[in-house]
Amino acid sequence: MTIYVDPLMGHGWKLHGDTVENCHMFTDTNIDELHAFAERIGMRRERFQDKRIPHYDLTPAHRRLALACGAVEVDLRQAVELWGRIQGRPGALSIEEIGTEQIVTDSNRPSR
Repeated sequence: MTIYVDPLMGHGWKLHGDTVENCHMFTDTNIDELHAFAERIGMRRERFQDKRIPHYDLTPAHRRLALACGAVEVDLRQAVELWGRIQGRPGALSIEEIGTEQIVTDSNRPSR
């Protein structure tokens, strides 16, 4: 079982009027193992998002805890590659909307 966390980013979360960075925690294996890991770091099951890429959104504090408990930190490029594999389309993702962020890879980056 591998649990991954991507980088903290501003996806538009607001808490008491302040923007809060968050990240995604996901797996490329069994979703039940993701739920067990989430419970281990104090996440409620209601926070699970069963979208194109099943995941939990993490605050910076939960991200630190996930990493301390063994989650693997990936950069944005690695996350996009993993999401493509999860969807059964390795290399197929060039632009993926995650929350309000748009992830741009070399294959769809505008020319200069």
